[in-house]
Amino acid sequence: MKIKKIISLTSVIVLSFILVSCSGGSAKTIKSTEFNMPNSISLSHSSFDWYKYRKLKLKEGQKITLNTEVTTEKGDLAIKFLDANGNELYNIKNDKEKDSKTIEIKEDGKYKLQIEGKHSGTCKINWDIEE
Repeated sequence: MKIKKIISLTSVIVLSFILVSCSGGSAKTIKSTEFNMPNSISLSHSSFDWYKYRKLKLKEGQKITLNTEVTTEKGDLAIKFLDANGNELYNIKNDKEKDSKTIEIKEDGKYKLQIEGKHSGTCKINWDIEE
């Protein structure tokens, strides 16, 4: 019984470290709420300045479908999807509507989903990965 608790606690700590180490950025926010789930990011903020990102480990032949929804009260917001070499595969700026884009992965690597800008409003992104 004690061993199960230790294994469970260790698993939670390791999983937390993995999830936290897969995202980053440098941002100044005011009145901000952020939800990060395994396949989604949701931000609501009075003021967001700079960028945030999530790294995704993808394999050649997979397809990722990005679904975005942005509400802008003021400012600019860009959502980018970058390959392992930093090349832009997707870039949408100041989108007023919902958007969806499917991208075929050409090579194995760590890809980056990045949100950047000076913005007031909300941003929701979710993604599905097909083998």
